[in-house]
Amino acid sequence: MKEDNENLKNKVIQYNTTNNNNCIVINNFNDTNYKGNFNNLLKERGKSIYLKTLRNVFLNPQKPENHTFYIADKSRGLAKIYNNGFWETKNMVSIVDKIIDSVVEYFNLSIEEIKEDRERYEKLKKTIVSKVNYIQLCDLEYLDDLEDDTKENKERIQRCKDFRQMVYDEIIVLFHDNKKTVLDTHKKQKIIKNI
Repeated sequence: MKEDNENLKNKVIQYNTTNNNNCIVINNFNDTNYKGNFNNLLKERGKSIYLKTLRNVFLNPQKPENHTFYIADKSRGLAKIYNNGFWETKNMVSIVDKIIDSVVEYFNLSIEEIKEDRERYEKLKKTIVSKVNYIQLCDLEYLDDLEDDTKENKERIQRCKDFRQMVYDEIIVLFHDNKKTVLDTHKKQKIIKNI
């Protein structure tokens, strides 16, 4: 038994030395912070705005503390979120919708902040205006506004629904295919806690 503990300690020490991490403290899914991802809006187009942002927030190897979500079983619609030290099984649809809405909210707030800085906004105005369309396409409040005048906006309403569904489908693939990244982080965290 003592020998097993020594082997475990050696593995953790090797891991810590290799990755320069002494401890991984995993955040709660409900406390996810999207801050620092505004450049994804400026650099990317279409669904890539969402996918790059989410990859950077939830799957970034340099931010293991945010490895708090993965799609456990896409055929059964199950997602796992990490809160208060435990994995919770949730409905995949509601969690993915929540994530898309969080990205939309983050970018809308960021744009409003930039608008307050006239000089910065003028420099970025063309880029921001061209990218806002992709944020609007997933914004449920924007869709509600369009649906108030259905006859005039029929094509735009359908475009919003189609685009949001495309983003939704891609997010499911992203978080299902990369669940090993998240689970590996949690395995490392357990090893460190058990020392």
